[in-house]
Amino acid sequence: MTAVAVVVVVGVGVVVVVVVVVVVVVAVVVVVVVAAAVVVLVEVGQVVVVGVVVVVVVVAAAVVVVGSSSSSSSSSSSSRSSTGGSSSSLFHVLL
Repeated sequence: MTAVAVVVVVGVGVVVVVVVVVVVVVAVVVVVVVAAAVVVLVEVGQVVVVGVVVVVVVVAAAVVVVGSSSSSSSSSSSSRSSTGGSSSSLFHVLL
């Protein structure tokens, strides 16, 4: 395996790790926001609004997760096509 292939595989690995970290941070923020909204809205008594807020937040989180997973899969497929078979097997091992 050439040095360029190693650099590309490591770079893609770093991108995947960064995407995963961003998704986890977004998920934590979403959970905190939903919890705060539930507390505030239940105290006010607007239970229906709580349901709407939860649905909106869950849909937004799903869009973020799907978008990040599709971007990471497209970057991994481009690295496999540019570096060849040996580096793609190493990439699978890294995952």
